Amino acid sequence: MSITSKKKKLMLTAIAGAMAATMVVGGGTFAYLQSQTETVKNEFKTEEVKVEISETPVEYDIIPGTEQDKDPKLTITNSLDSFLYVKVTDKTYGLVKYTIAEGWTKLEGYSDVYYRKVAADIDDEGNAKSQDFYILKDNKVSYDKSLVNKDLLDENGDLRTDVALSFEGFAIQARPFTDPTDANNETTAPTEQEAAVKAYTQVPVKAASVKDIQNAINSAPAGATVNISLTDDITVSDGWIRTQGTGKKLIFDGNGHTITADTTVCFYADDIKMVNVTLDVGNGTVAVRSNSGTAELTDVTVVSHADEYDAPWPIMFYGGGPAKLTNCTVNGSYQSVSDGGRYSWADVWAGDGRTLTVNGGSYGSIFVNASNGAGSLNAGTIIVDDGNITKLILETEKNSRKQGDYDPETAYKSATLIQNGGTIDNVVENPQDYDLSDLTKLN
Repeated sequence: MSITSKKKKLMLTAIAGAMAATMVVGGGTFAYLQSQTETVKNEFKTEEVKVEISETPVEYDIIPGTEQDKDPKLTITNSLDSFLYVKVTDKTYGLVKYTIAEGWTKLEGYSDVYYRKVAADIDDEGNAKSQDFYILKDNKVSYDKSLVNKDLLDENGDLRTDVALSFEGFAIQARPFTDPTDANNETTAPTEQEAAVKAYTQVPVKAASVKDIQNAINSAPAGATVNISLTDDITVSDGWIRTQGTGKKLIFDGNGHTITADTTVCFYADDIKMVNVTLDVGNGTVAVRSNSGTAELTDVTVVSHADEYDAPWPIMFYGGGPAKLTNCTVNGSYQSVSDGGRYSWADVWAGDGRTLTVNGGSYGSIFVNASNGAGSLNAGTIIVDDGNITKLILETEKNSRKQGDYDPETAYKSATLIQNGGTIDNVVENPQDYDLSDLTKLN
């Protein structure tokens, strides 16, 4: 090989090495096509709606033919347009006369609630201003000159000591209750009265007794949502807390309190939601019926003191639509099947073909039936997303009343389990131990 050829070869090798080095450097420095935006920061303004009630202290004396100053007022501080309500509780037995001030409108369906819409009033710094609204016309009460001694006496002939006139204020943002809604492909804006009624159903009614609860339910118009907030432990003696036949919905917040009963307690509404309450049912049952909607229990503890089989179900869902248990505790003594009880006896009974969803909590035993109260096949479903169930009983029921094209007892349905999570220690299927070999399973 000539010197020239050697030089060319060395030069080519050097160039190739240089190119390789260049490619490595290029690949490391300019790996991908890239671009990056600046940060866009979105700040969200917080709003407030706050209401207070006040009045000048006065000692009231019923003296016929006189009047006294009484100046209760609501002070609202609202950065949003809001509805302001006053509830008037009149226990004056007609002895005290008064008129509600102008600007207040009676809320439809309620005999003792008035409202007004209050526009937000904002100062130059963007803060909400406080606005005062007096409740009584001319800030006066009066006593009719025709009153005589007997008018001031109770049924026992004693002077009344329970004469009282009370006021309670509420405030809530106007939107979204005033927003137009779509119905039948038409956008319709509610009237102010309609929006005010709908907004008021979101205001919890404070209750310290069964009477308070039932009064709140009874005073709400048909189709309303009744929002109950328990302020004390209560005892149920008559066994019913109901909105039956009125199309009302019930939201019940126990605020950690306990409802005690020695008998069966029935919560009956078109739609029921219960949260944060202990139900101490003694030897009875908590029956929850939602006529057409859902029955949901969240953070509810059911305590049963029943001796063996005094009451078959500490908690029972019947009628209506689906049910849901979230982070509840229902641990009685009912395991059915293996301990000599009827096969359907359990801590939780889910009937009438409903779907029961369990999402967290602890349950001794749950029974899901396969027929309704009339005996027709109507198998239920249980969906377990989380929580622990000691024993789950899935009923099988024969077609004892002819259903479809099948003759009696030639077909059957069984309750269904869908387990997405949680734990189930024991699943009992076909607890009646039917021979299903020659029967047809219906979906």
